[in-house]
Order: sequence, then C-alpha cells, then structure tokens
Amino acid sequence: MLCANCVHWTVELFSYSALKDRWTSLIGNEITPGYKDKFIKESEKLSVDFDHTRLSFKYCSKGCLDRFYIMRNPRDDRPKKLISTCSSYSTSAAAKEGIPVPGPLWAICTTESHGTSRIEGQVFYPGLYENSTYFRIPAHRNILPELNASGNCVICDSPFQHGIRIQEVSHFCCNKHYLEWWRARNPEMFKKLNKDYEKYPDVIMEKK
Repeated sequence: MLCANCVHWTVELFSYSALKDRWTSLIGNEITPGYKDKFIKESEKLSVDFDHTRLSFKYCSKGCLDRFYIMRNPRDDRPKKLISTCSSYSTSAAAKEGIPVPGPLWAICTTESHGTSRIEGQVFYPGLYENSTYFRIPAHRNILPELNASGNCVICDSPFQHGIRIQEVSHFCCNKHYLEWWRARNPEMFKKLNKDYEKYPDVIMEKK
C-alpha cells in the first residue's frame, strides 16, 4: 500500500501563508518552525519577497500523514514511506472526486469568509478541508462541530485521526458521512437547501 498510488496523495505549490492554512486544516496544530525557515532561505536565494515565495510540497489531502514533504526537484513526487493500515487508502478516482455534496452551496470559495454562516435559516460551520476543497457542514441543533478529532466513524466504523466530532453525540471520519447522518435527521431542510441553492449562483450569506 503506497501513498503514490493513492488518489489522496497530492503535489501542490504553496506560499507560506497558504501552507499554514492547509497545515492547520489537515493536521490541526501549529506548523513546525522549520517550514518557515525553508521559505526564508528560498526568498533570500531568489531575492523574492517572502510573501511571494512559493515552494512545492507533497502531502496527503486527507490529513493521514502528520507532515508535508518539500519537493527537491520536479520528479521528487513519491512518498517517503509505506502506509500499511490507512483506512482512507484508495486508487479509485471516485474516492477523490465523488464527494456527494448537493452543490456549490456546500463548498466554500477561498475568497469567502470561513466563519459561521446562515443560509435559508440553516446555520453552517466550516467543515473539514478535503480533496482541495473547503466545505460547509450544517449545524446539528446548537452543537458546534469539533474538527480534526479522533474516533471511529458512526457511518462506516473506520478509525480516524482528523475527523468531525459532535460532542456527546457522534463521530464522523469525513464531511460526507456527517452530511449523510445530518440529512437523515433533517430531510426537509436538506431538500429545501438542495433545491434552493440553484436560484443563487453567488449564494448570499448572512455572516456572523
């Protein structure tokens, strides 16, 4: 089982600020100082402003690895180790592209606020960052979802390290499984949201 064969293995060019955001969303703790040092050295080497310096990294877009690997050359895109027990391992493109969100309403553009929003009376929170996309997840009652939690998913029973926890209610390994659980408990609201988002291609949200 090799990450290089998994659809979640990703190669991407980052600024330092973008890398920090991705690190936080996938790994959930403070980025280690060595990454900033690499950007400083590259900035000085190329005589480029720090904020405009870009470096290429390879990493797991599901957050199953606890670090990002810097690419030393364009061909350096293979992982450093074998992962023998990864519950997210998949070679199917459907695993990466088939996240069954109803439509644009459920995704967050990089230029939007990633805070709490309200659409058609339903409160949404930022969900997990998955497959290069930020997601909104609907609130369950008044409980704030805890991201990057660990546990066993109540939908598929797979263990996870960077999932969603609804404190004292349930655990979910991904946005998809949380949405399936929420939809079963809120079928009318789900139907309403899925129908109405088409009327608003540039969804207007009430920011909190």
